[in-house]
Amino acid sequence: MKNKVILFTVNVDWFFLSHRLNLATEALKKGYEVHLASSFTHHKSHIESLGIHVHDLNISRGNTSIHNVLLSLISIFKIVRLTSPDIIHAITLKVSILSAIASVFHRRTGLIIAISGLGYMYTEKSFVNTMKKGIIYFFFQLLATRSNLKLIFQNRFDMNELTKSNKVLLNKATLIHGSGVDLDKYCPQTSSEIFSCKKVVFASRLLYTKGIEEFVTAIKIFNSHNTSQGIDVEFIIAGDFDDANPACISRDSIESWSEIENLKYIGHQNNLDELFLSSYIFVLPSYREGMPQVICQALASGLPSITTNIPGCMDAVQDNKTGLLVPVRDPTALYKAIQKLLSDDALRQSMSLSARAFAVQNFNVVDITEQHMKLYSAAMFRQNP
Repeated sequence: MKNKVILFTVNVDWFFLSHRLNLATEALKKGYEVHLASSFTHHKSHIESLGIHVHDLNISRGNTSIHNVLLSLISIFKIVRLTSPDIIHAITLKVSILSAIASVFHRRTGLIIAISGLGYMYTEKSFVNTMKKGIIYFFFQLLATRSNLKLIFQNRFDMNELTKSNKVLLNKATLIHGSGVDLDKYCPQTSSEIFSCKKVVFASRLLYTKGIEEFVTAIKIFNSHNTSQGIDVEFIIAGDFDDANPACISRDSIESWSEIENLKYIGHQNNLDELFLSSYIFVLPSYREGMPQVICQALASGLPSITTNIPGCMDAVQDNKTGLLVPVRDPTALYKAIQKLLSDDALRQSMSLSARAFAVQNFNVVDITEQHMKLYSAAMFRQNP
């Protein structure tokens, strides 16, 4: 009997590795033939070595011209026709829309669309982004007619935004809290550590929509208020540039921040778990998220997290229990939250214990992977009643 085929479609290979590889490897264990359609950087051979069939997808995340969109659509259409998948698991908005259109003639194919977050067009107000939001909303209303469709959302706000006034679409929606965290890898120190230096860590792609400029401004405010208090604090920025994203900061910005004595930029880190083990608190003052995986990892590591009171972030952090929520684009409030945790070791320790417990209950990769496997089985059942 031929194995069932699942095709993952995603913008770029590194995102698949960091956010969906657990699903692909589990699907392989369960006997699926797994394919990946993506643009590839330097991870292609590694993904192939895992037993995953790879297909080059002609797609550019930073180019939304009609010509580019048509080329991407043709590329996905050819891959869908070649692989003839039983299930397509499409990830992120642009790829999901193109995958849905490309599979229109494959009505027996189960379509699973994962909305990782509504992204740049929801953080930046403009006429163009308003038009894009209208088109996306209209497209999802049309999707409601597809019988073998499943939508995965990472927070309730995004789910309500795209399914509002459409009970049929809402019935096809499932809420899954992110990609999951390996709780054995991301875990707190086993002994009570005395921090000789308190590290405050920001880890993310270097996008201004992640609140990196507000973080740097908060550091400057902190330094102006702590010139003689003797608090040994080190601020760390970990992450890489994402030039394809219109919100990517300039390299000149990083250079200018080198003048801040207690701020260190350490670039992309393959082992965030090791960095978190020696850190005191985590900060991500983002403008909007789906379910920020790095916060989930920080909480699992016992790091109280300071983030913004916006969709996605407020779903990940319990205010005054596992961390602190601050208003978006407010470096002064961010400074005060950082100062509060740095000056109160008992509060930080209490939040550390709560953070780990919350992560264990909500972000266990084993549980989240199993939720996805059940969706795959449900899609197969629908098309073979």
